[in-house]
This record gives sequence, C-alpha cells and structure tokens, in this order.
Amino acid sequence: MDVCEKLGLVATGGTDGVVVLRESGGGKLVRVVKAVGGGKGCVSHVRLSFRGYLVAVGKSQESGHDWICTFSVNGEEIARKKVEMSINVIVMSEDGYELIVGGNSSKLAKFKLLALKERSLFDSMDKTHKATNSAIVELTNSSPHITAMTLTPLEGCQQLVLGTNTGMFYVYRYSPRLIDNGS
Repeated sequence: MDVCEKLGLVATGGTDGVVVLRESGGGKLVRVVKAVGGGKGCVSHVRLSFRGYLVAVGKSQESGHDWICTFSVNGEEIARKKVEMSINVIVMSEDGYELIVGGNSSKLAKFKLLALKERSLFDSMDKTHKATNSAIVELTNSSPHITAMTLTPLEGCQQLVLGTNTGMFYVYRYSPRLIDNGS
C-alpha cells in the first residue's frame, strides 16, 4: 500500500494481479489497473509518485518471474520489465523519477522510472564495500536478504539505508545529480 497526499490517492495491490486506486479522503474507488500477468499474478509492492506515476511490482503466475510495471495514475501502461531477482522492498527517489529495488542475496537495482532502464548505482559511504557502476550490486558474497530500505535526507544528497534479515544494516550515499550519465 502507498499513499500520495499530493495526488489525494491510495494504491493497494493484491493476489489477483491488480492495483486498486482510491481517493485518500473518502476511499471512493478511482480505478482498477491490471498490473501483473493480465490479472494473473500477485502485486507485492506499489508506489505512487507525486508526478502522477504508479509503480507495481509482482510475480506473474504464468512465468514465475518478478515484474516491475509503471503506469500513469490514469491506468495507461508506460513501461514493463521482467527482472531476474526476487524483489523484497522498493523505494522511489525524492524527485519521483527513479526506483530502487532490493531483494534476496542482498541485490540492489536502480531503474529510471519511465523507461525502467537500469541505471548506475551510488557511491558507498562504507568504504568496506566497493562502489560500482553496475545497475545491480551485491553487498557480499554470502549476502543476507534485504528486508528494509529507506532514503533519508543528507546535506546535498540522500542516504540509502538497507536492513537485512540478519540484523545488519548498510548506508550508501545516493545523489542522482552526481551519477546521472544522461541515459
């Protein structure tokens, strides 16, 4: 579930592969969007951007793969991408244009929201982990699963804080301005 006060919307996903959009003030149904597998899948995560975009993440029952789908809040599909990782958590960048996903084996990926194009990641604040320009990163060889993730403000950029199922956490510097390579 996600709430976007600027849009006045609440989005929820379910086991039937659809996302339901409701007005946040009174709960009035706005629309139902078939997000994953044409209604044959499970929506595990949803995010709303104040810019009018809806992101749904789920697993198709037909293929068994995880998918990321981007829609306008009017229900029009913008992009769809099959991903090779099992997604546990997602966060949207403060500007509403990027999506960061975390999954099993501590894998991270960052996507440009409108095209779901993989983008390079961010510099590590913890120097024990190498920074990378790859769109997918593994924290260690025998990595735990990422179970929590949040972006927090930091002067001039943001911090991406990751929590794992072993109780460890990692902090990374995240600044789209510094890493945007025009792609």
